[in-house]
Amino acid sequence: MALSRAKKNELLEGYEAELASATHAFVVGFKGISVVQATELRSRIRANGGHYVVVKNTLAR
Repeated sequence: MALSRAKKNELLEGYEAELASATHAFVVGFKGISVVQATELRSRIRANGGHYVVVKNTLAR
């Protein structure tokens, strides 16, 4: 289901607010990483109080 423009703007505002308050941010590519490795990465990030968000490329641009 496609997101409405209003919902996309709401998501972007949330991402911008999180990035503005973050002390660190990482952008990673998923090429070559297995599902098990991605799951482990998410678990470690959350265990250390971080947030892991996958943002659609069309929203990130």
